[in-house]
Amino acid sequence: MAQHDYVLANASGAAYRVDNNDVLQAILSGNSGATAPSVTEAYMIWNDTNTGHLKQRNAANTAWIDHGPLASAILRVSDVAAGGSGGLLRADGDGSGLSGIATQVPAGIAESININSNTANPNYQIGYSIEDIALKDSGGAIVYATMTGTLDIETSGVNGLDTGLEAPSTFYYIHAIAQSDGTGALLLSASSTAPNKPTGYDYSALVGAVRNNASSNFIPFFQYGNSVSYYAQQNVLAAGQATTETAIDYSAFVPPIARRLTANVEAQQTDTTLDAYAALRHIAANDFIRMYVGQNTAGNRNFNTSQIQIPYTGNFFYTWSTPSAGRFLKVDISGFTLPFGGG
Repeated sequence: MAQHDYVLANASGAAYRVDNNDVLQAILSGNSGATAPSVTEAYMIWNDTNTGHLKQRNAANTAWIDHGPLASAILRVSDVAAGGSGGLLRADGDGSGLSGIATQVPAGIAESININSNTANPNYQIGYSIEDIALKDSGGAIVYATMTGTLDIETSGVNGLDTGLEAPSTFYYIHAIAQSDGTGALLLSASSTAPNKPTGYDYSALVGAVRNNASSNFIPFFQYGNSVSYYAQQNVLAAGQATTETAIDYSAFVPPIARRLTANVEAQQTDTTLDAYAALRHIAANDFIRMYVGQNTAGNRNFNTSQIQIPYTGNFFYTWSTPSAGRFLKVDISGFTLPFGGG
């Protein structure tokens, strides 16, 4: 270990030779030492033996740039391939060690997410298989976990309900949780943002939502990625006839964190005098879609059916263009789309 001020003062031959050798030793050792060199220059190298890091002076000669541990290889162009955040991704596909990359991954991003009502006990159990999901702790640190198992709302803690007892007619949010070593499981919570995580499970990500009915039985569903579908359509309007803007309440089947919902809509009429349409809106007084139905000339019902996806705004309205006792609108919710990471 050696450092020098890089000034060779006038001296006798032997003393000058010692001073000169000290300069060469400082160069050979990369100015190694437990403290920073007293004299610095722009781009100067310093092997910091106190922290074990390689440091370099910046262009303005005002601060040291930390290049990381001396014991680790320096990242070179040949070590990376195009792609990833900012174009940085190791050639073998592992970006976990790249500074500034891991923290940019949103919690909940996964290779695959499969969640569905349990075949044997669909009223209170959920099966799941989740591969390589990113989970974060309160400080933003990330672990990746792969998990397969059964979630049971009649159980408390890991693979169960986070706290309290099940309440009827409630949305429960499904959180992936993990320990620091990547041991993972699922957790049900009435909170979409702050589940009561079991001891040791510091990492989490929102991955799903499930609704139970008035009898505290789960409504059967299946989920791929962030798309949730009900096995059976859930009716929210049976025979709407309103001719003024009227709200359709879908809150029992679409959670408030949803990004959009999928609805199956059927307009029908038996009226034999006039054509008509049912206007659907997710913003008041602004038609999102019009479902036209021609007048019935054959004495039967005329239908217009459609599956629509609309952004979740908390609002869904309809109105018929003209009044008639022979016009009806039916709306069923078939599913919804969740955000990745709950945000």
